[in-house]
Amino acid sequence: MTSYPAVSAETELAQLKELLARQTSAREELHLAVSSKDAVRLQTALQAAQGLLLDVEVQWGQQELTKVSSKTESWQDGEEAIVIPSAEQLEQLLAEDEERQRREEAEAAAEEQRKAAEAEVAWKKVQDAINADDEGALLKALSDVEGRLPPDRVAAARRRIPAMRARAEMRKELSSAIRKSELEEETVTLKHVIATAKRSCLPQAEVLEAEAVLKRMEAEQRRAKAEKAAATGPQSREPPPTGADAAQAPPSSNEVKAPATKLELAVLSKDKEQIQEALAELKASGMSNQYDRLKLSCCFQNDQKPFKMAAEGETSGMVDMKVTAKKSINFYMNSAKAFFTGVVDTEGKKRDPVCVLNISGLGDAINVAAQAAGAVVKEGLATIQKIETSYPEMKLTNGSERGCARIMITLHKKV
Repeated sequence: MTSYPAVSAETELAQLKELLARQTSAREELHLAVSSKDAVRLQTALQAAQGLLLDVEVQWGQQELTKVSSKTESWQDGEEAIVIPSAEQLEQLLAEDEERQRREEAEAAAEEQRKAAEAEVAWKKVQDAINADDEGALLKALSDVEGRLPPDRVAAARRRIPAMRARAEMRKELSSAIRKSELEEETVTLKHVIATAKRSCLPQAEVLEAEAVLKRMEAEQRRAKAEKAAATGPQSREPPPTGADAAQAPPSSNEVKAPATKLELAVLSKDKEQIQEALAELKASGMSNQYDRLKLSCCFQNDQKPFKMAAEGETSGMVDMKVTAKKSINFYMNSAKAFFTGVVDTEGKKRDPVCVLNISGLGDAINVAAQAAGAVVKEGLATIQKIETSYPEMKLTNGSERGCARIMITLHKKV
């Protein structure tokens, strides 16, 4: 029976550690050799692995060595087949390569020139549409040249579309206003549209053309008005019929009514004392309101200026109040109320209220006249019987004429 020398535990542990270190080193070297594809290194690693690594690991290393050796032999065979060209052949190859590069560069330059020419033609179409100020033509041109223009040029062309659309709408409004003015013979709408066109992006030449049309229409209207006045004027100045013609003529609606009362006779005579005496008799008889209306009717029929009773010692009657823009609205409102509530003259004597108040205003004073009349109606002092508006022609200091609005409001005292 064989006996082994006694080994201490520490010695045995040290030997095991050394063996494990050698196995680990051999295994790492084998794997590195396989990864490097180096046949010599792999063969050395396999020799070192004998007795240290498992049989399966050694077999795997041998298989990898066989693969690497076969690839190396194939490469060596191919390397022996390579033919090294001569100097003349090398120069020819270089010349062919340079020629190929020049040909490719020339083709690329020609392509760039062709694209640039197409882009210029496309941009000219877009410019023509912009110069024509035609939105539809511009959109069509952009659609036709899609892909042939740079993005910045396309964006610049599209930014012009909103202004072109606004000008087209303004032209449409001007055309419609001109047609309406020609059909209805009124120019107010056309004036408003021209004022809007001046503030728009419409070219100044087109605005001036519309203003010329407006001036022509206004001149035609003035000429027609003058011709109408000339045609009707002589008829109004014809002498009244006499004799048999007067007997056969129909009664005129403007015929002056003959005075039939003492008050009417006094008004026709314009005698202050007679008017006061007639009014005193009417007041004493209790019929002053009825004859006040008769007196006013007589004044209108005889085309006399409505008299102010304040100037004749009385305040009943009719008063004309002309409103201007020089004084405040409150002044005219208080004045209108005072005529219907009774005014105090310079002597401190209160006069009787008027029956009729005519408030007239011209131009900027129209609103003042309307507010003064509204204040009287709001207080319940009178009612509005009639509102007349007109647009007379006024001559300015430079000799030109200008239309100006006018209003006449007639108020009757509440009984």
